[in-house]
Amino acid sequence: MCAQSPWVFANQSAVALTHMEHHCDMAGSDGSLSCPALNLSVGGGDFSAVTLLASSTGGRSWEHARPPPHHIVAASPQNFSIGGNRLGFRSPSNIVEGVGAQAGWFYATVTSGWGAPGGQSGCNQFVDPAGLQHFCTCVMRTRDLTDPHAWRAWDGSDFTVSLFATPFDKPAPDPRAHVCQPTINFTYPSLLWSTHFKQYLLLGTTGGSDHAGWSFQLSDDLIHWSPPTALDTSSLAATGGPGGNTSAQSTEEGFS
Repeated sequence: MCAQSPWVFANQSAVALTHMEHHCDMAGSDGSLSCPALNLSVGGGDFSAVTLLASSTGGRSWEHARPPPHHIVAASPQNFSIGGNRLGFRSPSNIVEGVGAQAGWFYATVTSGWGAPGGQSGCNQFVDPAGLQHFCTCVMRTRDLTDPHAWRAWDGSDFTVSLFATPFDKPAPDPRAHVCQPTINFTYPSLLWSTHFKQYLLLGTTGGSDHAGWSFQLSDDLIHWSPPTALDTSSLAATGGPGGNTSAQSTEEGFS
């Protein structure tokens, strides 16, 4: 379970987006949920979901914002057992309050799949075997931070898509109704309003790759983004600091 920085209210209540995932990394590694039981080859994929946590102690202790499964913000309506790749969403950003034309909304990003093969062009590839959800990073927004199901993601023209559907819902959801349109390709993102640039700034691993280093991109509306500006983290990597496992020479996977 990996959580991003929480949004803390004045009364010390707080919420944070987090993701949980099931990996199919090796045969028998997960008992009844092993790769063979799911009809997947070793390394065949995983299923991940972004959920909402709440705290009444300013972040010192946490619980589900709503009783499960109503704590889910973003998952996949497709069944992992018939999938091949990496269904669901992961690597949520922190939550940022909208400025200017976006005022009154709270924004965050969620990543579909684990980066995307081939850099930004890989965003045209599909995470799921049904060919519905593209790789890369989607933007979503809400007015109500206490309700996990209030988030709506960008569909290519507006924020209309709910992403909290799962294959276990009754009645079964239509997978075509829960697809977001990625606008950027970052992993491990941090989102903020830059008082220097007077724009939104998203910092993450370049091209959604664990081993491509860090960069940032700028946006006026959280939909259209500037080209990435690379950051030099070589001095940090040399001392084992941030960026050490995101260099091209590293064989270690990063974690948010």
